[in-house]
Amino acid sequence: MTFLSILSHDAIAVPLAHAHPINELRYILEDSKALLFLSTEKFREKAEDVVKAGGHTPKLKILSKVDKGAELQEHVRFNSETMENGGLMLYTSGTTNRPKGVVLSMSNMIAQAQSLIEAWKYSPSDLLLHVLPLHHIQVNRCCCHGLIRLELTPKPG
Repeated sequence: MTFLSILSHDAIAVPLAHAHPINELRYILEDSKALLFLSTEKFREKAEDVVKAGGHTPKLKILSKVDKGAELQEHVRFNSETMENGGLMLYTSGTTNRPKGVVLSMSNMIAQAQSLIEAWKYSPSDLLLHVLPLHHIQVNRCCCHGLIRLELTPKPG
């Protein structure tokens, strides 16, 4: 939900791997020029250490654990007029040099989602279990599933 909330605010999400060392996380925060660093209570200490490491310092917000979902099931819709700049920034593995941020725009993710609908014959009743972290490139292909489920699948007539 955090990812979709970021997109709904026409912002760019930069997923991080909590297992990465502090200096790598610090590098990504500085390179991406992130304005807000979201963490859960579980990783509070590491998040605080990353912010303390210096340099460009985004605002740190610790999110509490959500134990229960919404009571009402509402259809979520993104306003296409405010979805021009948002997206996802993934960092390369850095095998040949420092990792580089690669931005995937909303239009890119929507095109990817539409190609998955066509290729995999997705329908609104399909469910996927994602076990890879969001920073993993394969999840980027599959995280479009959330977009597909929200808006892009054909509605039953």
